[in-house]
Amino acid sequence: MKDEPSRTLPVVVGVFLPLVLALALGLSPRHQGLTAALQRARKAHNPESIAGALMTILAVEPWRGDLWEPLGNAEQDRNNPETAAAAYENAASRDRLSADGQYRLGEVYLELEETGSTIQAWLGLIAQGQAERSLYLQTAFLLRSDGDITGAVDVMEAWLLEWPDDAA
Repeated sequence: MKDEPSRTLPVVVGVFLPLVLALALGLSPRHQGLTAALQRARKAHNPESIAGALMTILAVEPWRGDLWEPLGNAEQDRNNPETAAAAYENAASRDRLSADGQYRLGEVYLELEETGSTIQAWLGLIAQGQAERSLYLQTAFLLRSDGDITGAVDVMEAWLLEWPDDAA
């Protein structure tokens, strides 16, 4: 009976230790077939296939924060604003939404007639100094249309600070 614990130790070390280390290091198995399908879809420039491949990967690996924004892009390209908004929001909740993704999220909100959400998304870009000139105008227009004259003036003042020599 004394030999049983000595046989169990190599099993624990050989099987469980690598699993514990993989979890601690954040390593996970990748499904190469899924990644290959995504690459083929991207090469074909097919938003339908891209979205399908991304959704399949995310069903298996939902922690992949790097894939939520591309899913939002594909869904927006497929004219699925609700799904696109959910994907962009998921990317944002994981701090994986780029400035372009945040702009596109605002566009999706605008398509969904959620003006307040559009304004908030775009004001975030303006506050971060990542907005293009035209975004200031669009945001100020939306604020003015929403009846927030003070907010529109604040955006225009921020625009003047960013581009003091702009004649417009």
